[in-house]
Amino acid sequence: QGSSGIQLSWNYEPVQQTVVNIDCNVGPTPDATKLTLGTSHVLANQTYVAANITTLASRDVPWGLSLTSHRSMMENSLTGTWIVGVGLPTLQMQYGLLSFTSHYPNQPKYTAKFNIGMDYTPIKLSMEKTFDEEKQHVGKLSWGWGPRGIDLKAVTVRSLSKYCKVVLGLHHVSYRGLTWIFQLERGTVRFTVPVLVTTVMSPAYALKSMYMTLLLGTLDATLGDIVQNGIEGISKNTHDDVARKALLREEALLEREKIKRDALHQLSLMEKPANVKRRLEEEKNGLVILKAIYSAEGGDSIDVTTALMFWVMNGQLYLPSTAKSSMLGFYDVRRETPLIDIEIGYMEACWRIWNKLFLGGKPKEVDPNEVQKPRLTIRYRHQGHLYEVTILDDEELSLPSPRAMKLGDSRVS
Repeated sequence: QGSSGIQLSWNYEPVQQTVVNIDCNVGPTPDATKLTLGTSHVLANQTYVAANITTLASRDVPWGLSLTSHRSMMENSLTGTWIVGVGLPTLQMQYGLLSFTSHYPNQPKYTAKFNIGMDYTPIKLSMEKTFDEEKQHVGKLSWGWGPRGIDLKAVTVRSLSKYCKVVLGLHHVSYRGLTWIFQLERGTVRFTVPVLVTTVMSPAYALKSMYMTLLLGTLDATLGDIVQNGIEGISKNTHDDVARKALLREEALLEREKIKRDALHQLSLMEKPANVKRRLEEEKNGLVILKAIYSAEGGDSIDVTTALMFWVMNGQLYLPSTAKSSMLGFYDVRRETPLIDIEIGYMEACWRIWNKLFLGGKPKEVDPNEVQKPRLTIRYRHQGHLYEVTILDDEELSLPSPRAMKLGDSRVS
């Protein structure tokens, strides 16, 4: 069995910092179809407020109204959020949330949440403590209360490398018992193993809880010693170029993966305002970015059409003569590091290690001066004509540009 649906969305920005949106989700049945009308606004004091009206699959409560507000207080030392949802036309409250989080420097982060109708723990208090400046070791403690009893959770997070973390913890729930948590995170992959240690009805529940708490602390300290000794060992054995550069190569690959995901996420956030600007420019026959590609020869490429359309102001676009990889929606598309060529396959990596250990060879170094500079190619429409222009990464861009090549009128694709 399967199902299908259609989602339509429309956004309009009547004035700056105010957005009106209409979303329609058409499902396979009338009850699965939902229509939402909403608006959001950022006040002068940087408070975010939003209101949405949504259709509900209920004859008694056909409509739902939600109100949201989020703001920083006490010179950004405290953030607060409240959400209220009511049914229309009865005005009966459906759910509510009130949350506060502290952000004092060099202090643990405390969070208090109070909710109605959202989950089984209406009261939640939590604390997060970073034990070192590099944020390699973090402890988290949370306490919740609700109809099902007390929910208590304590975990420690250890960073084995830049993108690998190990989570150890204990989770107590009144109606279930004590669970030991082991979790391994590697980039975007997460592997979790929850193990039920004992039930609440066990006669030795308190003793087992104390023992598991002691065991957790011992494992965390041991893991910290192993990580520290490994780091010191790598630092002392810097003459082993293969091991050192293999580690740097792995970190560089993971770093590029994270930066690329961040750029794609930024583009998704810029999409709605960019579409609003596109429609406004089309109405006045102004500057419309049709296609923009940021790429490097022998490297990667990314479609930055949304990013450039986002920066269009009053029919013009200007980018300074700096590296475009530092802008929102961009990233460094070159495939090199000054240490070693990191874009190699598994078999070639094994051959290089064998060559280094037994044949006395050296990994191939990459000269940064030989790496091609990224290029930005833009095709745009302006005053009914199509143009295309290409610039180097560190060149200035101003559209409409007298350097652009005219391709024809707007009927050319």
